[in-house]
Amino acid sequence: MNKIMNKNSRLHPLAFFVFLYNNLKRYLLFIIFLFFEIIGDRHSGLLLYGSLILLLIFSFIDALFRYIFFAYRFDENSLTIDSGVFVRHHEHIPFNKIQTIQHKQWFFLQPFGLESLSIETAGHNDGKAEAILPVIPLKISNFIEKLNQQSRLEDVSSEVVPQQAKNKKLIATIK
Repeated sequence: MNKIMNKNSRLHPLAFFVFLYNNLKRYLLFIIFLFFEIIGDRHSGLLLYGSLILLLIFSFIDALFRYIFFAYRFDENSLTIDSGVFVRHHEHIPFNKIQTIQHKQWFFLQPFGLESLSIETAGHNDGKAEAILPVIPLKISNFIEKLNQQSRLEDVSSEVVPQQAKNKKLIATIK
């Protein structure tokens, strides 16, 4: 798995369809309004058809750009997610700061061995996950989980060893 580390990785191509679905869900009310206006034939059809087609094209292009400009990489200590088209976002998440990792496997991702991963940290408090990897292979999510567990074990052992050393010094001074 070391070949996976320190290398920008892309999401699975099915992530494009997840992004497209989220865009269409976001504009659903507007699409329904345009659809009923077209069926009602109360206004010029050309303007409404054009608006609906432009909205669908915009949703498609937005989903494509989100997919193209989304990358993630990790090393021994952290996960970094780069996203955004015009405004680039770089989320750097140390593994020892991760509180929970939630795995969600939609029915259409199951045959491909893919899942969605939501990562929450203690410092993020708005009710949403700090980072979401929408469509990644199970082996990558298991690898991230393993790195998180190793980081927690190292933190615990680094806290225990100094405490044991302090206890030995205290016992030595008492004798």
